[in-house]
Amino acid sequence: MKGLVYMGPEDLRLMDRMEPKLADNQVLLRVKYCGICGSDMTMYAGKHTRLQPDTVLGHEFVGEVVEIRTDKQSDLKIGDYVAVEPIIHCHQCFYCKSGRYNLCHHRGVYGCDVDGGFAELVQAPLDKIIKLPKSGELKKMALIEPLAVAVSVANKCQFRVGDTVVVLGGGTIGLLVAQVMEHSAAGNVIVSEIDPYRLQKARALGLNAVNPNQEDLESRVKELKKDGADVVIDSVGHAEAIKTAFELVRRGGLINIVALYHGKVPVDLLQLVYSEIDLKGTFIYTYQDFITAKELLERELIAAEALITAVYPLAEAVDVFKKMHYKNEGLKTLIKVF
Repeated sequence: MKGLVYMGPEDLRLMDRMEPKLADNQVLLRVKYCGICGSDMTMYAGKHTRLQPDTVLGHEFVGEVVEIRTDKQSDLKIGDYVAVEPIIHCHQCFYCKSGRYNLCHHRGVYGCDVDGGFAELVQAPLDKIIKLPKSGELKKMALIEPLAVAVSVANKCQFRVGDTVVVLGGGTIGLLVAQVMEHSAAGNVIVSEIDPYRLQKARALGLNAVNPNQEDLESRVKELKKDGADVVIDSVGHAEAIKTAFELVRRGGLINIVALYHGKVPVDLLQLVYSEIDLKGTFIYTYQDFITAKELLERELIAAEALITAVYPLAEAVDVFKKMHYKNEGLKTLIKVF
């Protein structure tokens, strides 16, 4: 079979690989689509600390069941369409047993710690397989994984119906978060974005989008709620973004950081105390977030397919990564594997 293999920084190769052999309670999938994530680009650049050469990348994938090895009772059948919840964890530690396995010290992920979805075939544990409707559009279901992140963000924000929410950043995660927040009955959701393409995409989705380089974002927020935003979500990951978050949030409000910062940034801890601001982080998701994301897509409550801006065959994947490394345009790029 063919797989997209990381061999070193900026060195991806489409190579022949041995077909996976199943252990007990595992499923073999023929991968249909796999999305390129920002973390995949970090891996491509050689900046991921755990990634080792000779690993197939990809963790946002959906496919078709071709083999099942289990004696457990299951409604899964050959030919079913499925997604894989790609987080690996120990199942034994305090965090796993309390349902927060995203914090497991032994956590791993497909496409980094084990071979992932940019391959024609991949194996996965039965308990990580999520069955999809055969009648659904499989391409959009490749966005279950990033949507699960957005669901996790919303679940941690503890907002009330009618709250004013600001999402900093209109990338894939930011636009998914904004849609989930609107679906969750937040009263006013504003997306802040400076990139013209992403700004246009946000508005096409019916979101209230503001370019802070052209408009006074703080004034726009205070037109909706004079004390400031109830919730600010940072999906940018830049020092200016967290500074803006503290400027926009009201006293007693909440800032949720879903962006991955790679350097130290200043935070006004005095404001945090005097204004009793809640500062939270959201790291990936857990199983129930993943299931909720699947259900939102099945019920067509989230316009995920509108975020897919390019689909390429596996044969072109090496060139796609190279192009995106130097100039990453659009939103979600998918690789059609099979």
